[in-house]
Amino acid sequence: MAKAAEEKWNTKGLPMWESWSGARRGVPVYDTWLDGYKEALERHRDSVILDLGCGTGANTLYLVERGFQVLSADYSREALANVRRYIPGSRTEYVDMNRTLPFSDESFHIIVADISLHYFAESATISLMGEIRRVLKTGGLLLARVSSMNDTYYGAGSGREIQTHFYDHGSYAQRYFDEGDVERFFGIIGRCTYMETSMTRKEAYYSHPKMLYQVKAEKTQN
Repeated sequence: MAKAAEEKWNTKGLPMWESWSGARRGVPVYDTWLDGYKEALERHRDSVILDLGCGTGANTLYLVERGFQVLSADYSREALANVRRYIPGSRTEYVDMNRTLPFSDESFHIIVADISLHYFAESATISLMGEIRRVLKTGGLLLARVSSMNDTYYGAGSGREIQTHFYDHGSYAQRYFDEGDVERFFGIIGRCTYMETSMTRKEAYYSHPKMLYQVKAEKTQN
């Protein structure tokens, strides 16, 4: 796919996400998947955690309630406004993940990216993983969840397939991962472990189980 065509798909969903974030104004609802990483989180309690693609702030709220420092980043201004309004003391930054991340090399011990890394065409996904690697400290962790190819309730296999496992859903495009995709893309960062799992949250949209790959990627030395 030509670069200009990829750019169209990478940015197609912004109006939808602004509308979706605006419709979900309020105190965000989270699930507790990050409980599985308590040891790693505690090890870096004095460091700022980057919540990359924070949405309306579910994971930011989880972390702030537990005393962590968080920088919440998204390219939906509606989402960032919600974080600032409903999460006291929050720090936010507008970030377009289609571009170079606006952070110095080796800035973060931990980056959380929950349900936010699967909206990009192949070359943009590869570039984004490289950027995440760049801004992670050596030995730092990316904790992420991405949609699985088994996530059929939430669109896997539906719509028009633009690239392998990347589908046009009309107002946005989404990538769905299998094990090979997880290893190929997240392996750019370094050593990764993962499992297929599901999530629900106490909100209408996520009342049905969403199938995900939950990934821990550790930045290794070159």
